[in-house]
Amino acid sequence: MKKKIVITIITIAALAFNGRAASDSLSARIAHRMQDSLALSDEQKNSIYTINVLLQQRKQAARNKETDITVLKAVFQEIENSRDSLYLPVLGQNKYNQYKQKKTILLRNN
Repeated sequence: MKKKIVITIITIAALAFNGRAASDSLSARIAHRMQDSLALSDEQKNSIYTINVLLQQRKQAARNKETDITVLKAVFQEIENSRDSLYLPVLGQNKYNQYKQKKTILLRNN
């Protein structure tokens, strides 16, 4: 139990310290992958990047506010569920359908 608490505290501290850079880096990777896979314009890529930064900021705000891991998971799921509805106007229906088919690969964290 103590080990889990220590790991959680270390993780939160690391995320708080490196959260902004990691958020930007992850958002840039996702936008770049999507541009390559879906042949997005630069404007679409920039919009996808902005959406992902917003989602990462919302997650960070939830981490800072919430300590109950069960509640935090639910909040994260709600944030993730909003991703597709934000992408649709940017991508258009055709590219959105392609995105849905490739979603797991495009959004992976590495």
